[in-house]
Amino acid sequence: MIPEIIKHTQSARYPNTFIYAEAFMKVLLSVATCLLTVNVTFSVASAQIIYSDTFSRVTGSGDANGDPNGPGDNFSDWGSNDNGLGGTNVQAWNAGPDRALGGRNAVTDGDRGFSFGSSSFYELDVTSSAPDGFTIALDFRRYPADPATPPGPNGYIAFGLGVDLGSEPLGDALALNNSDWAILFQQANNGNTGNSTVYTDSAPVTNFDYGDPDIEHSLLLTVTPQTSGAYGDSDSVDVNVLIDGTLSQDFTTTGGADFGTFTVSANNFEGRYIDNLVVSAIEGGGPLLGDFDNDGDVDLADLDQYNGNIGMAATGALESLDLNNDGTVGADDFAQHYTDLVETSNGQKGTFAGDLNLDGTVNVLGDAFALVGNLNNPASSWSQGDFNGDGTVNVLGDAFALVGNLNKTNAPGGAAAVSAVPEPASLSLVALIGLTGLCLRRR
Repeated sequence: MIPEIIKHTQSARYPNTFIYAEAFMKVLLSVATCLLTVNVTFSVASAQIIYSDTFSRVTGSGDANGDPNGPGDNFSDWGSNDNGLGGTNVQAWNAGPDRALGGRNAVTDGDRGFSFGSSSFYELDVTSSAPDGFTIALDFRRYPADPATPPGPNGYIAFGLGVDLGSEPLGDALALNNSDWAILFQQANNGNTGNSTVYTDSAPVTNFDYGDPDIEHSLLLTVTPQTSGAYGDSDSVDVNVLIDGTLSQDFTTTGGADFGTFTVSANNFEGRYIDNLVVSAIEGGGPLLGDFDNDGDVDLADLDQYNGNIGMAATGALESLDLNNDGTVGADDFAQHYTDLVETSNGQKGTFAGDLNLDGTVNVLGDAFALVGNLNNPASSWSQGDFNGDGTVNVLGDAFALVGNLNKTNAPGGAAAVSAVPEPASLSLVALIGLTGLCLRRR
């Protein structure tokens, strides 16, 4: 039984409106719900993985969290990377030191790589293997388990690029004392809940808050030479730090010999660990425009960065959203992102307002039905039907945009080849969307 309000839309001019409305309402509940739960698989470009490590082996001796005055004759060993997450480059980690009088060392336990008063480094020639840049992604934690009484005690884990051993012993501060660029994560300090310090040429340059120091975090470093292949002592290299998927900090440093050598260091307070390490080469001239989370593609996650931020000053973490560099995150930046940059599942770039599922085509089954299911509701995503980033799915701002682009496709020559939707049909669809939304809101 369809609502009376829809019955009243029937007129002599459009005698089939009642039939369309009835069919629309019957299919809506079954199809729209289904569509809203479908996971869309995008066909997108990705960076080339050079090496990875899941630490699925047991190496080293003693307990990485053990007593520094415990059993003697312990040695550090991280073995060779397993490429469990992709990649082909294999070599042994350099890990140390070995301590004849204590349990502090670097070990793997079959699941993670631990450091306790030790360092481990992996050498890579990025000049040849990643001339346009590279990314380092990993999970890390200062403690292998929740502290009994948080916050936990002092201690750090640090990651360095371009380590030069020189005469430095392989100890717990290698990443900080011998790197061209490094980042440290420690307990509360410098007014931060969790203090992170960035170093260039072994000197601290800035601090920022990375959040709870006692839980696991994800880290993504995106390293891009300003001139392709140039990582030398006098070359400028950009480093973007992304923590837990949140836009964080951008830095510029000078390169150095062996800039691709990656080091993990931790001091003596507790065993720190890393896991799920992936090192990838950036292909094709550096980071993609519009790839705000630096994961190698321009997708829904990047598009949704605009939600709730349109009209904001383009400062700090929002600066990259300002595509036209006018100082404001505007509707024009948002439109440029979905019109020219976002990647759709048919392998094209750019789409139309209304392409809710980013398949490259605006249609009723894939887009309109799903939009109706969210009509008049707050929204935090393009995938809910918020095509203008105002945080709400409505008729004027979103349904009209969808109907105006109905049947358009981003396939080569597609948009121009599609004939305009007949105006009566478009108006009927708008009316049905609006009326259905009204009915759903009143239920």
